[in-house]
Amino acid sequence: NVGTSAAVRVIRQGKSVRTPLGLACYRLDAQRFLLVGAISNAGNLRAWCVREFNLGNDLELEAELAKRPGPAHGLIVLPFWTSERAPVWNEGDSGTIHGITLHTTALDLLQAVTEATYHRLARIVELILEVEGSVPKFIVSGGIQRSPAAVQRLADVLGQTIYPNDEMEASLHGAATHVLEKLDLPEPVPRVGRAVRPRAKFAKQYAAERDKQQTLEERGCAR
Repeated sequence: NVGTSAAVRVIRQGKSVRTPLGLACYRLDAQRFLLVGAISNAGNLRAWCVREFNLGNDLELEAELAKRPGPAHGLIVLPFWTSERAPVWNEGDSGTIHGITLHTTALDLLQAVTEATYHRLARIVELILEVEGSVPKFIVSGGIQRSPAAVQRLADVLGQTIYPNDEMEASLHGAATHVLEKLDLPEPVPRVGRAVRPRAKFAKQYAAERDKQQTLEERGCAR
């Protein structure tokens, strides 16, 4: 889910589950666990950029960002405007934008900040894949679905195929499905959109940018 905040969640059956350092685990019921990594900074940072840099309406931004498929802005961002959660859980870190020059534009900053939050989700995905026997089917819900360019960029950053969730109220849908299951009533079949596949060229570029982000974080530049 990518909305104001964001999270990656996987439900698994079993009496126990191995939780990688950096993620959290919750028991849903006697048979299932929820493995999750959540971040505090996602759509709220986009909203901050749009507001503070007076970037115009969503249609204009969608068109402009669609013209910028790769990380050519030269910026490295630690997106910790509010206290961060997974995978490091260091609430004392603060936001950092590294690499600003006189050529940096407001649109560069919006793109870089947005990509930075996707990099955090990608690190969570990497931790989940460490304990998964196979690659899960990544179904995406939340406000991100209003932007096809953003969904494609997320797939590129993750390096994974993703499927938009055609159910806009995904949380309510899930809660209702859980109740129907407990009542032994028919459950609705999940509806997902067409697969959005990562573009190999940009996925490789974003993997390199994620390494830079992690290096910046490890050097303590956010403190």
